[in-house]
Amino acid sequence: MADPPCPPRVTSAPDPPRGTPLPQMSLSEFVAEMEAAGMLTRITDEKRVDELPALMGAYPTTAILVENVQGCEFQFLANAY
Repeated sequence: MADPPCPPRVTSAPDPPRGTPLPQMSLSEFVAEMEAAGMLTRITDEKRVDELPALMGAYPTTAILVENVQGCEFQFLANAY
């Protein structure tokens, strides 16, 4: 008995044409817009790095911005998606 014929090979569809690119914004502009929309929790108290995961869990529905991370020269932004 002969093997059944193989189904035709499926090729992926080409990518759809891209529209007009969105304007770029700086991180500070993005943070300001998220805060204005009520989607950001700003934490000003100094936090240690090992405290950051707990903060992310404490605010699961908003982005968090920790302004003062102990021993770091930069701020920490999480959940901003």
